[in-house]
Amino acid sequence: MPQEKARSLITQLHEMYGNEEPSEQQKHLMEQLELHTHPKGAKDQYGEPVPLDTLELLVEEMAAEHPRTAAVMREILETLKNIGV
Repeated sequence: MPQEKARSLITQLHEMYGNEEPSEQQKHLMEQLELHTHPKGAKDQYGEPVPLDTLELLVEEMAAEHPRTAAVMREILETLKNIGV
Protein backbone atom coordinates (compact mmCIF):
# COMPACT_ATOMS: atom_id res chain seq x y z
CA MET A 1 0.00 0.00 0.00
CA PRO A 2 1.32 3.45 -0.85
CA GLN A 3 0.37 4.83 2.57
CA GLU A 4 2.40 2.15 4.33
CA LYS A 5 5.33 2.90 2.03
CA ALA A 6 5.10 6.60 2.92
CA ARG A 7 5.09 5.75 6.63
CA SER A 8 8.08 3.46 6.15
CA LEU A 9 10.04 6.13 4.29
CA ILE A 10 9.26 8.75 6.92
CA THR A 11 10.36 6.31 9.62
CA GLN A 12 13.58 5.80 7.68
CA LEU A 13 14.23 9.56 7.75
CA HIS A 14 13.56 9.64 11.50
CA GLU A 15 16.03 6.81 12.01
CA MET A 16 18.65 8.62 9.92
CA TYR A 17 18.26 12.07 11.49
CA GLY A 18 15.87 11.85 14.43
CA ASN A 19 18.42 12.67 17.12
CA GLU A 20 20.12 15.52 15.29
CA GLU A 21 19.30 19.18 15.67
CA PRO A 22 18.12 20.74 12.40
CA SER A 23 20.79 22.63 10.49
CA GLU A 24 20.31 26.22 9.41
CA GLN A 25 19.66 24.98 5.87
CA GLN A 26 16.99 22.57 7.11
CA LYS A 27 15.34 25.35 9.11
CA HIS A 28 15.38 27.58 6.03
CA LEU A 29 13.83 24.83 3.87
CA MET A 30 11.06 24.29 6.42
CA GLU A 31 10.36 28.03 6.54
CA GLN A 32 10.07 28.09 2.75
CA LEU A 33 7.70 25.12 2.81
CA GLU A 34 5.55 26.75 5.50
CA LEU A 35 5.16 29.83 3.30
CA HIS A 36 3.35 27.65 0.78
CA THR A 37 1.26 25.57 3.18
CA HIS A 38 -2.25 26.59 4.11
CA PRO A 39 -5.79 25.19 4.24
CA LYS A 40 -7.14 23.85 0.96
CA GLY A 41 -8.82 26.56 -1.08
CA ALA A 42 -7.11 29.41 0.78
CA LYS A 43 -4.55 31.54 -1.01
CA ASP A 44 -1.38 32.94 0.41
CA GLN A 45 0.63 35.97 -0.65
CA TYR A 46 2.26 33.96 -3.46
CA GLY A 47 -0.97 32.63 -4.95
CA GLU A 48 -2.21 29.08 -4.91
CA PRO A 49 0.68 26.79 -3.99
CA VAL A 50 1.31 23.35 -5.36
CA PRO A 51 2.85 21.59 -2.34
CA LEU A 52 4.42 18.68 -4.23
CA ASP A 53 6.07 21.05 -6.70
CA THR A 54 7.40 23.09 -3.78
CA LEU A 55 8.74 19.96 -2.11
CA GLU A 56 10.39 18.82 -5.33
CA LEU A 57 12.22 22.14 -5.60
CA LEU A 58 13.33 21.96 -1.98
CA VAL A 59 14.57 18.39 -2.42
CA GLU A 60 16.61 19.37 -5.48
CA GLU A 61 18.17 22.26 -3.54
CA MET A 62 19.33 19.91 -0.79
CA ALA A 63 20.34 16.97 -3.04
CA ALA A 64 24.00 17.93 -3.46
CA GLU A 65 24.62 18.27 0.26
CA HIS A 66 22.28 15.50 1.48
CA PRO A 67 21.95 12.90 -1.30
CA ARG A 68 20.58 10.08 0.89
CA THR A 69 17.92 12.29 2.40
CA ALA A 70 17.01 13.63 -1.03
CA ALA A 71 16.64 10.07 -2.35
CA VAL A 72 14.25 9.16 0.46
CA MET A 73 12.32 12.39 -0.01
CA ARG A 74 11.96 11.67 -3.74
CA GLU A 75 10.47 8.28 -2.87
CA ILE A 76 8.05 9.96 -0.45
CA LEU A 77 7.03 12.44 -3.16
CA GLU A 78 6.40 9.62 -5.64
CA THR A 79 4.35 7.76 -3.04
CA LEU A 80 2.29 10.87 -2.29
CA LYS A 81 1.63 11.32 -5.99
CA ASN A 82 0.59 7.68 -6.29
CA ILE A 83 -1.99 8.07 -3.52
CA GLY A 84 -3.39 11.20 -5.10
CA VAL A 85 -2.01 13.93 -2.86
